[in-house]
Amino acid sequence: MPTTSDVNMTMIMEQGDQTAFVDVVMSAAFSRHNEVGEIKVPQEVLDSAK
Repeated sequence: MPTTSDVNMTMIMEQGDQTAFVDVVMSAAFSRHNEVGEIKVPQEVLDSAK
């Protein structure tokens, strides 16, 4: 499982005479990987998927 993510992204988009510039810097930390509780799918959903 990843624990951290660093993203540096620069985009320049051009269409006709218009230009858009996007500069993104993002840092993220992930934790509590094993703390997700039980996920219950209702029986009617399971039945309709068959």
